[in-house]
Amino acid sequence: MPDPRARRAWRARAGARARRRAGVDPAQLPPHPRPPRARAADGGVSVTVYDGAIDLSMANNSRTRLVRWIPAKSRVLEVGCATGFMAEYLTRRLACRVTGVERDPEAARIATGRCERLIVGDVEEPDLIARCAGEYDTIVFADVLEHLRDPEVVLRSLARYLAPGGRVLASIPNVAHWSIRWRLLAGRWNYQDRGILDRSHLRFFTRRSAHALFARAGLTVTRATGVYGFPRVFYPPETAQPWLASTLPGVFMIQFILEGAGTRAIATPAPGGATTAPGGAARAPGGRVPLTAVTICLVARRVWTHGLGGMEEHCRNLAIELGRQGHTLHVLTTAHLDGRSREEAYGATVHYLHGTPPGDYSSAWWRESRLWACEHFERLGVDAVLSMSMAAYGLVGHAGPGVRRLVEFPRSMLSVLATLPKGRALLRASELVLPVSRELERQLRGYRVCRVPNFIETSEFAENPPARAEVRARLGFADQDCVALMVGTLTRQKGIHLGLRACAAAARVDPALAVIVVGGGPEAAPLEAATRRQAPHLRVAFVGARPHADVARFYAAADMFLLPSLRQEGLPTTLLEAMASRLPIVAMRAGGAPSGVTHGETGLLVPLGDVRAFADALGALVADPDRRRTMGRAGYARALTEFDQAVVVRRLVDIMKGAPC
Repeated sequence: MPDPRARRAWRARAGARARRRAGVDPAQLPPHPRPPRARAADGGVSVTVYDGAIDLSMANNSRTRLVRWIPAKSRVLEVGCATGFMAEYLTRRLACRVTGVERDPEAARIATGRCERLIVGDVEEPDLIARCAGEYDTIVFADVLEHLRDPEVVLRSLARYLAPGGRVLASIPNVAHWSIRWRLLAGRWNYQDRGILDRSHLRFFTRRSAHALFARAGLTVTRATGVYGFPRVFYPPETAQPWLASTLPGVFMIQFILEGAGTRAIATPAPGGATTAPGGAARAPGGRVPLTAVTICLVARRVWTHGLGGMEEHCRNLAIELGRQGHTLHVLTTAHLDGRSREEAYGATVHYLHGTPPGDYSSAWWRESRLWACEHFERLGVDAVLSMSMAAYGLVGHAGPGVRRLVEFPRSMLSVLATLPKGRALLRASELVLPVSRELERQLRGYRVCRVPNFIETSEFAENPPARAEVRARLGFADQDCVALMVGTLTRQKGIHLGLRACAAAARVDPALAVIVVGGGPEAAPLEAATRRQAPHLRVAFVGARPHADVARFYAAADMFLLPSLRQEGLPTTLLEAMASRLPIVAMRAGGAPSGVTHGETGLLVPLGDVRAFADALGALVADPDRRRTMGRAGYARALTEFDQAVVVRRLVDIMKGAPC
């Protein structure tokens, strides 16, 4: 049996060779027992611990990653510059103008010749923060925040000095790294001279608490990466390391590298009691940024030319309302079925990418969308990018105009899961994630989220007595009949078959019930045949797929709306259309349905897949016309105040411009 000491030595040598091939800086690895380091006379860590050099060949290094995020010829404030080795690199190689802050006199003496301006003192002292006053493109905290008593105050105070478009960069140790977890399991928490458990650390952060620190300081995380380290007994291949670290960052990241943009702009007095933000936009006395025109690029794999559906209708409504409010919208999407490359529609300019499968995600789509953004964003003056259901993954890592304000609009958790690991990378890269329901917000709580619901043009679903009479007469339904409506693609996941089974049971009790089914799909013909055969007593009209303009007429003809969907959708648009049409709703508790339906007030919710409970709720509303009308009025009031597209899009634009959520 091999000697255990020889086996450990062999593993150590193999790990060292692998780290050299991967370009890992040994100084970034979790500390192992080593001889004590020299200490300064006051008991602090010697300044030589915080000296170093910038070596871009060491890719898995926090200083390397920070330097690569700093633009050339920018104005930089480096907090905790130590001996100024990073400032020297920025000055000589990138022609940056660096102001350094350092409290150690010996380190400051060395840094004097490396910084354009050096401020000696404790950054947590108010007078020193005032001495830092200026306008900076980048403020850097390289392994500093964990040494501060109140990092939130320092971050918020110095962020006031960011120039328009400026960013805060920080590297922060991860106290939840696997090496610390392992030591805690063994009952050990031993401070050391350097590393995650550096004895001079006053604060400890996980991935979530680091992001929360930025948020509390008024900063939006726009990019995030890290420096990773793996156990010696489990050292994955070099090509797998970045993917594994990004999949489980809380476990394998030694340090987190964050980039934050200021969401609370500096306000200076302006005439008339208003204030002015750094970019020149006037603020109202209450602090809200008034609506000004912006240029937005909406990235979606499907739009209204690819077919009919919730996402397609959402894109159409967004284009209409942004145009009404005076904004410019460019829509980037997959290839058109007839090969056209560009068209004007609903007030937006739609750009179709040749060589991409129409309506589907593909490697060609990720590649071509990135190339298109690189070539056109600056020329078009794009201010922000709105990604629809993970469509903008190809733009992740692109630092061009507009992409720094990348906002993801996931319509359901299914869209995130269907695009893993790309979906997770896009969520991390997004300045903001906009879930459409409370349920989706809870599922995405690990990201910076701000709930913005789906929306509709409520005026399209106004009461229409002539349409009601015409549709009922054409389908053979009388005025006294109670007509239930179902709208959707006829697939198993939409649950239309369950809704029909519930209607058949309710119709045996109350023959006044009649049903309209609007929608086509692969199961339309078999479902209609099965219904005619199994429930001949049920009066049901299958009217097929209809243009959106015609659907409102069927809502007008109905007395209630049914949503038996089994799919975990974000917030079904059909629910909002039913409320705008003054219809009570019976729905299963799937996805974001509870966010749209207030149980007992605007409709009734039943357990997922429970056909008997669905039939009972449906029967209760069929037998109570007054209750139906009361619920319909309550739903209509909620549609006007919460889901009208003018209200929601105005709030969406404010958020994309940087207003607090």
